Amino acid sequence: PQQAGAPLHQSAEVVSDAPRQSAAPEAARAASQTAAGIHPDAVVLVRQQLELLAMPVIRWSGEVWPGTQMDWELHEERGNQQEGDEQQAAPRTWQTRLTMTLPTLGAIEVRLSLVDTQLQAHLAAGEETSIALLRNDGDDLRARFAAAGLQLTGLQVASLDPASGRGEQGGG
Repeated sequence: PQQAGAPLHQSAEVVSDAPRQSAAPEAARAASQTAAGIHPDAVVLVRQQLELLAMPVIRWSGEVWPGTQMDWELHEERGNQQEGDEQQAAPRTWQTRLTMTLPTLGAIEVRLSLVDTQLQAHLAAGEETSIALLRNDGDDLRARFAAAGLQLTGLQVASLDPASGRGEQGGG
């Protein structure tokens, strides 16, 4: 059983462009926040939530299956609203990227962009046989997304750039 006030999970990381500060100012800030009514055990969680509101990027890295490491990043693209468009807000855009090495496909990268129910997918693999498999199963992927209520409006399959680990442009 978990003790009250103990952190539940520490593998998620909230990313912020704010510079990291040394432990002494952090301790002083924690003391002032405690005086402001924030329980000392909740200071880190409150700080993470505030950073997430300011810079909404979530990164997670961990083992998804025994022996399979995954890196995942999720963020919301925030567009500037035009003047006079207060009545009709632009649809939210979500971007996600995950990388992992699978036993059958090898190293892969998946980048998805979701606007309303329209989805763009960019898949990249490090091996030619995996690229061919991903390209051949594009129609099945499109049908599975449609069954989930999403319209796959773009699908690109490319090879992974060995230097950067990111997908290069390619047809599919």
